[in-house]
Amino acid sequence: MTSTAGGQSASAAIPIICRITWIRDQCEHESRLAVVAADLERDEGWPEAVAGCDYVIHVGSDLSSSIEQVTRLTNGMPGCPRLFFGVVDVRDVADLHLRAMTDPAAKGERFIAVSGGLMSMLDIATVLRARLGDAARKVPTRQLPNWLVRLISRFDPTLRPLVPLLDNTRHATSAKAERVLGWKPRPREDAIVATAESLVKFGIVT
Repeated sequence: MTSTAGGQSASAAIPIICRITWIRDQCEHESRLAVVAADLERDEGWPEAVAGCDYVIHVGSDLSSSIEQVTRLTNGMPGCPRLFFGVVDVRDVADLHLRAMTDPAAKGERFIAVSGGLMSMLDIATVLRARLGDAARKVPTRQLPNWLVRLISRFDPTLRPLVPLLDNTRHATSAKAERVLGWKPRPREDAIVATAESLVKFGIVT
C-alpha cells in the first residue's frame, strides 16, 4: 500500500493478501492511497507497487504468528508439527529499515530480513530446551507425523490453519541486504531465546 502526502511517498507491506479486496474497499475514498497486490516470492506486480517510492523494504515474517508458535512450544504441546520458518530478531529488522532509509545504495531495491536458513519447529524446540532452562520444561522433544496433525486438527480448530503449511518450505535469503547494506543479523537462536524470555517476563507463559 502506497501513501503520498506532503511530497513524500511511503510503501507498506500488508501480510494478509487474502484481505486485499477488503483493504481496497477501505481505501476507496482516500485519494492519497493506492493499493497494489505483489507477492514476495514473485517479481510480478512489484514495478507498480514501488512506483514513486524512494525506499521500499519488505519483511517476510508475520510477527504475531512467530510469537504464537514459540508460545505454543513453551506452554507445552504433544509434539512438533512439520512446520518450517525463517527467523529474524525484530531489532535486526529495525536496523535494516534504518539502513534502507539512509543508504543511497538501497534506492529502488528490495531487501528480505531473515537470519540464516529455515528452521523446523523441532529445531526451535531444541534451541528452547537447550537455552531456556526450567522455563522450557514443557517444550516437546518429538516430531509429529503429518497424518496425526491432520487428525488432531479435526478436533482442535487452532491447528487447522497449520495443516496446509505442513512440509511447506519457502526459502529466502538476506544475502543482498548483507552485501549491499552491510546488514549483519544476530544468530537466529538468540532471536528465539529472546522471544521466549520476553514471553516469560510478561507472564504469557509460565
